[in-house]
Parts: sequence; C-alpha cells; structure tokens
Amino acid sequence: MKKSLLVFVIFAFLCVCQIFIQSTKALFFDFENEAQLKEWTVLGGTWTIVKDDITKSKVVKGEGANELILSIGDNSWTDYTVEFDGCGMTDDIGIAFRIKDLNNFYCFLIAPNLNLSEWFSKKAGAFDENIGKKSDNLGISINEWHKYKLVVEGTKARIFVDGKEPFVPVEISKDFNNGGIGLRQWGDTGHYDNVLITGPGIPRSPGEMAIAVKEKISQTWGYIKDKN
Repeated sequence: MKKSLLVFVIFAFLCVCQIFIQSTKALFFDFENEAQLKEWTVLGGTWTIVKDDITKSKVVKGEGANELILSIGDNSWTDYTVEFDGCGMTDDIGIAFRIKDLNNFYCFLIAPNLNLSEWFSKKAGAFDENIGKKSDNLGISINEWHKYKLVVEGTKARIFVDGKEPFVPVEISKDFNNGGIGLRQWGDTGHYDNVLITGPGIPRSPGEMAIAVKEKISQTWGYIKDKN
C-alpha cells in the first residue's frame, strides 16, 4: 500500500511538472551574445550589442536619426508582460506593443530631457499622443538605469516604473488585439537589458524552464526516497 501511494505521488507530481512546462511561456534576453540579437527584427535604426559603461555588462544599443524599433513576436502574440532594464543615453526610450508594422503600434515612452512620459499610438503612420494622460519624467534622468514592466491584457495596457504604476491603464483599440513588442526610440540612443517576456503563446527560451523543472523533480524524488 505504501509503495503504491509512493508511485501515485511521483506520477501526480510529474504530471503537474509537465503541465507547468507546457503552460509556462517565457523569453529572456540578457544580450550576452549575438545569437540573441538575431532573434529580433530591426524595423528602424541600428541595433548592436555593446558593453555598458555603467553596469559593465553587455546590453543592446539602439541609435539612429529617426524612428528606431527592435521588435520580436508576431500576430499570434496577444496578452503578455514585458519586463526590462532601460537607460536613455541621450533622451527617450520606450516599449512598443501590439506591433503590426513600423506604422502601426502602441507605445509607452519616457523622455527625461523633455520632462515627459506618455502613452501614444501610431496608426497608418499617424501619431496620436492624446490617448492617455501625460506626465513629467518621473524623476528619471538620462544615463540612469531603471526597471520597467509593461502588462498588456485585452484592451488595456499598464506600465510600471521601478515597481510603481504612474499612469492609469491605457485603452487599446479593438483593431489592435495582437502583435509583437519592440524597444523603441526616436532619434536618440538607448540601452536595454534583461528583457523578459511572459504570457500565453509566448515561446519559451530553450532549456531554461525545463532545466529548472528537472532540478525540482530530482529534489522531490530525493525527498520522497529519504522519507521511505
């Protein structure tokens, strides 16, 4: 009886782990190698991996004279959370979402030198900066690293800066119900690092989650054997 119970417990645990592996979707980029950059698509500007003078780690750098977007994802992406570290080297940085192409997307930007942070949309190439309340630079200066989190769900998007939510959620037009994400600036240089994308339908970075679960299975198996 005791042996049968042990087998059942192990079987149930493995089933739960399998469900976890299948349902937990996450992409992570620390830009420590060129292979990671190749998974993204350049929609504008020049994007390279460089060593940041402040953090001393490798980051992705965007620069150019006009609109710059480094994107990832496609129309199968709908709801997701994007976390990243960002540093405006000359002024603005931003995170675009529900991207259809260079002329159609939503975005949050912060421009320290302009003392501005805001939501905006770009539809058929036309910008609309009046889709949400504007604010100041939130106490952020250029050449400073800060943590950002974007949560996109249904017809709303939320932004968190260093763990705080400075804006009410912005409404997203129903014709923008899917699309990838992008790192975005206009005519400025920005650094980004540690980009984590989670959500249903998001592909998993190879090996990372699976390895973690395998380690957990080994730990649990050892615990069960010790108890018996």
